[in-house]
Amino acid sequence: TAATNGSSSSSSKKVTIKASTAAAPALESLAEEAGEGEDSADKQRLRIKKSIRDIEKQIKLHKKKPFLSNKEVTDMTQKIEELQIELLNIQDWNPVVLNLSLPDNKASAKAGGESAQITGLKVASQDRISVVGLSVAEAEGLLDIMNGQHDQEQITTDMWDVWRHAALQTGAIHSTDPTSLSQELADLAERAPHVVVLRTRSLTSRGGAVRALRTFLGAIVLLEEQEEEAGGSKDDAPDAACLLHAMGVTARYGKVVGGYWEPLPVPAPPQGEVLGDLKLRDLKENEDLSEMLNVADALCMQEFEETLLEVLTGDVIRLGLLIEVLPDSEKKKKAPRKPAFLGFITYKFWGPPLKAMSISRVAVPKKYQMQGFGRQMVRWAIEKAKTKPRIECDRVTLSAIPKARLFYEHMNFDVVVDGDLPDDDDGPCKEDAVRMEYRLGAQKK
Repeated sequence: TAATNGSSSSSSKKVTIKASTAAAPALESLAEEAGEGEDSADKQRLRIKKSIRDIEKQIKLHKKKPFLSNKEVTDMTQKIEELQIELLNIQDWNPVVLNLSLPDNKASAKAGGESAQITGLKVASQDRISVVGLSVAEAEGLLDIMNGQHDQEQITTDMWDVWRHAALQTGAIHSTDPTSLSQELADLAERAPHVVVLRTRSLTSRGGAVRALRTFLGAIVLLEEQEEEAGGSKDDAPDAACLLHAMGVTARYGKVVGGYWEPLPVPAPPQGEVLGDLKLRDLKENEDLSEMLNVADALCMQEFEETLLEVLTGDVIRLGLLIEVLPDSEKKKKAPRKPAFLGFITYKFWGPPLKAMSISRVAVPKKYQMQGFGRQMVRWAIEKAKTKPRIECDRVTLSAIPKARLFYEHMNFDVVVDGDLPDDDDGPCKEDAVRMEYRLGAQKK
């Protein structure tokens, strides 16, 4: 759902929101130490609809063969009306719940402006929007307002004029270090806010925080850091796009002169292609690939506690590098940036009688996770295996750690208890790993 444009107004249809029940946007599973959140809005709707159907069924049976008193029929009819209102509240709590507007908007609005610009930024339930162009002081000011310490509808400071629904629960994330961030997420999970505001620098480590916020059923306002403030560069462009995509951002706005908000395009996440069948000597002979090898080597040590150089020694294991495909707009620049390294996969073909391709390692840098890159590399390996004659290769095998088992099951890998699977001596040894395989089936003619 995109953010609604237009100036702030509280004249829309009144919808009562009880924070205890309509906080369906609870921060479910935000941190391991946090408890479970409220039922989701979908569950509430199903529960209410079932209750309505049950009552209507009783009334319908009564009409065929009376068994209820007039008072009981009246009470049941009234109960249906109450449930319908409750259902409407859940379905329609998309009126404006939060308005972000700088005070100088009021003066600017009188003078008019570009039609594409808006004087108030509205946020509805379950919106995912990002805001660009705020100063450090403006961002800090908004976080202070949204930290839940204010209980009035209208909050005005020297930088902000915020209106929010009377029953709206808001929260903000200030922390950037993992320990404090985990505690803030746990605190928010207990409060079950409807809207959470945070800066991109709070998510620099990606991973758990992003995964937790992806399950949040309320609205998220992400304050994007400017390159000069965050210490970034143009090479960080794919990183920023990945973060917005991972957070599910569907609308993006920038603050322009005069305090207006201007809609901006949401950058597309990077697209990657696999450069496969690489050997160690190929990587050393190519300058660009040599640089990526260094990055991949560090990632391999981080994830598998071994260097990629050790893995590739002997020319038995093959390597596939997932490399960003630069967009046309970047290619046309006089000094285009270098493509980003998005991940790697190592694999080996076993001839008869095993007739298999074994995948030994798949890794994606944390900043590019949750973009489907791991899935892309595994699919690439499967398609590569399919090009082999079935007498040479009829399956793809691997050893999956428990937390990755579901990922591979979704890709149609099956657990193998007994069988003539290749000994995975070339892969990292995990005692609790599960052996899995993907059967290739008949070869297309």
